[in-house]
Amino acid sequence: MGIMSCSRKKCENIMCDVYVKGYGYICNECKRELEKIEPSSEMDVINFLKTPKSSDFLDDKGKFSIDRMFEFV
Repeated sequence: MGIMSCSRKKCENIMCDVYVKGYGYICNECKRELEKIEPSSEMDVINFLKTPKSSDFLDDKGKFSIDRMFEFV
């Protein structure tokens, strides 16, 4: 068994358990971030995984901002 690294852009986490069919593995941190945006389609998930992992998605109050996330797509 190999090391399963997160497929999200700029994420360096390894030992991922969750596999996104057709895209790759996702770490627990990215999975929690994805759950916050409540994706409604497969494309929402794929678009999320194409965004770079970054604290730039947080608003001025430190809360996750979907608007900031999609500025990077």
